[in-house]
Amino acid sequence: MKRLLLALVALLVFSCNTIDDPVSVGRAVHGIVYDAATQKPVEGVRIEIAGRATATTANGSYYLADIPPGMQALTASKTAYATYVTDVQVTTGLNQKKFYVQPVY
Repeated sequence: MKRLLLALVALLVFSCNTIDDPVSVGRAVHGIVYDAATQKPVEGVRIEIAGRATATTANGSYYLADIPPGMQALTASKTAYATYVTDVQVTTGLNQKKFYVQPVY
């Protein structure tokens, strides 16, 4: 019984120590995409970064999780808009990147 209690205490202490460990904390990129001409959010823009992809919502927002740390290329594309490419420095936690896409007439 003592060994079981000791093992549980050790497991609890180990678990608490890893909560603040940067390796165990997620990295995500989020933001809003706007139309450069109208300044309004754009729905349906495909956002790609580090092999992950999503599309913007009705309010132009996007969220991608589990992105590797460091400089990553972000690509935004949608029909009727010029493809937008930029670099994003991804750090531990939530990284914000809002930008404007140019309509193609």
